[in-house]
Amino acid sequence: MARLIFYLVLFLTYVTFSSAAYNFSAYVPPSIVLNDKYFVDVEQEIRVGFRLFDASSVNKDSNVIKYQNLQYTTNTPDVKYPRVVGNKNKLFFFGVNGNDVFESTIMFSFDINEKVWKELKDVNMPSHLDPNQEENFVGPDNDGNAYLLYNDNNIMLTFNTETLQWNEYSIQSFVPTGYAYYVWYTATILTDGNIAYIGGKFSNGTGYVDAPMNQFYTYNTKTHAWAAKSTIGTTPGPRNSHSASLTSDGRIIIYGGVNANDQPASPSLAVLDTNKYEWSAPTENNPIGSLYLAPSVIVNDLMFLYLGVNISSNVPTIFNKIFVLDTSSYTWSSLDPVVTDSDDNIYSNGNNQLTAVVVNKNDLTMKLLILLIVISSILVLAILGATFYRLYRSRRLNSQISPKVIDNSHQQPA
Repeated sequence: MARLIFYLVLFLTYVTFSSAAYNFSAYVPPSIVLNDKYFVDVEQEIRVGFRLFDASSVNKDSNVIKYQNLQYTTNTPDVKYPRVVGNKNKLFFFGVNGNDVFESTIMFSFDINEKVWKELKDVNMPSHLDPNQEENFVGPDNDGNAYLLYNDNNIMLTFNTETLQWNEYSIQSFVPTGYAYYVWYTATILTDGNIAYIGGKFSNGTGYVDAPMNQFYTYNTKTHAWAAKSTIGTTPGPRNSHSASLTSDGRIIIYGGVNANDQPASPSLAVLDTNKYEWSAPTENNPIGSLYLAPSVIVNDLMFLYLGVNISSNVPTIFNKIFVLDTSSYTWSSLDPVVTDSDDNIYSNGNNQLTAVVVNKNDLTMKLLILLIVISSILVLAILGATFYRLYRSRRLNSQISPKVIDNSHQQPA
């Protein structure tokens, strides 16, 4: 009985805290452009950070960029570690349900014009979000499909932003022998609908090795097959946790990142011409330094870089400035973010750091309370069961023992 209780408590502890041990560092903010006008910054929890930047009026001579804080909208759902994709005026958030102790998955849409949230049900979404899954959605393509690679399970998931339905495809792995999965790469959807996977590292669960940069892999979204593409030109240094954005003329601009030894990638800026599969390392004007986990988007041939980790300080930082790269001259400039509602200005109140990468204390307290109640209930039931069982055995033994009667009728008197 004691051993049974021990294993039951151990199992409940695992279930309760397995999601609390989610690898926060595995979350990469999305790179999303809506209507060739807006880009979005979403943090590990929507209620912590969800901002919409308007890049439509920005040009090479601009000094400011307007944004809205949307985490304060009515009925903001508690979606954690969201994977986000946008189409037209809507954003779709797939993540962990923060109101479920078992942290099942949940999905919402958000209309940026009406500022309305809607839960998406009966869309056949995946039942779990892998704790080591750092990739966000890629796409959508011309058919409205967004792609999410669960590479440790050799599965490609698709979500159609028009029909709101999920599909799942088993795929062949290209991970080298001795390694389990591929992480911290960038995935960029090309004009032909294929997805280019660049950089990253291979993991065997305990160690990492850099993925080569003199080749990259493409995923054919029609045949669901992989192909390796060899490159020419000046191959940049290996990197992971970098950014990648596609220009209108077919260049993928790579920025930042670190190698498998957590050293800054060199050079910071690298460009892959997908028309010839040729690398180049253009000279940056007004360089901004080494960063990683910095998502980027391109609007009107300007690349915006709006979040990242400064390698020298190793502190996740929301920039006080939005960095902008002119993709024709590779010249950096910066913009001052100006909120549409002055009461929501996160850039002027000193709060320029992301939420600490720790387990939410309220969530942890609730889980501890639930675990305590469950364990207490099990112990009480076990004690009551043991008590009743002993009483039952005692009464049964007593009923089986017949009283011994001594017959003295045949004894002779003394």
